[in-house]
Amino acid sequence: MAPAYYLGLMSGTSVDGVDAALLAFDTDRGSNRFDVLATLGRPHPPALRDAIATLCTPGDDGLDEVGRVDRAVAVAFADTALAVLEQSGIDAARVSAIGSHGQTVRHRPEGDAPFTLQLGDPSTIAERTGITTVADFRRRDIAAG
Repeated sequence: MAPAYYLGLMSGTSVDGVDAALLAFDTDRGSNRFDVLATLGRPHPPALRDAIATLCTPGDDGLDEVGRVDRAVAVAFADTALAVLEQSGIDAARVSAIGSHGQTVRHRPEGDAPFTLQLGDPSTIAERTGITTVADFRRRDIAAG
């Protein structure tokens, strides 16, 4: 069987750049066997680093409120998911995945830097429900034009 490839991306709190790792998992030998095929670290351009650092600085920019609402929306979504499971009598372990669109709070598909922002942290939903959660569908649509 061919290996399964996974690529991980990370940028730390140092705001210095992006680190990438390409891994190959050998599905014939079990899920614990993998090889690191390649790694790369690329620094952020100075303007991007400065913009990120500015957003990381506490202030009256609303990011703390975005974080609080993101979490609150996720809790509401997760609690609703659990309630509908209870209502239906279906155990969460039987559900393959939750698809969560989230709550759109800004949608700007036009202009030089189109974007959309949905709140409702999928990791919080997954943790509260125990069900794999996929989300943030609209951003891919924006990226695709």
